[in-house]
Amino acid sequence: MFDLNLILPATALGISRLSDIPGNLHLLFSKNTNDKASIFAGSIFSLAALSGYDTVVHRRDELGLQGDVFLVSSRIAYQQPALCDLFTRSETVDDLVLTKRANHKMSVRVKVFSQVDGKRCASFEGVYVMKSPSSGSRR
Repeated sequence: MFDLNLILPATALGISRLSDIPGNLHLLFSKNTNDKASIFAGSIFSLAALSGYDTVVHRRDELGLQGDVFLVSSRIAYQQPALCDLFTRSETVDDLVLTKRANHKMSVRVKVFSQVDGKRCASFEGVYVMKSPSSGSRR
């Protein structure tokens, strides 16, 4: 598991780990309120993307693999305004699989919930690539 404190935007946004479960993160309402008294959509996206990243890094470490992890594609759907603190739950859609360039990719689904009533505020799906140290740069 990576240290969220090393990612300055995460701490500035009030994102923290809710438990030792990978992808189980928390976002403070008080640090992300917009002029409509709800959480910025960008803050929700950042929370979901970091939750997916946390899940991939945990899986990479479980498998004893090495490499930097990047979000390469994603989509998010917002179900309702976020009016309080949020938390995430993530799940693996496609586990780490080898790509043609000797990298690995993994698909993760993240659901973002209201801390108060447990209703879903957003759904996120992301594809992350882990660039293997030996894969080099191909442009």
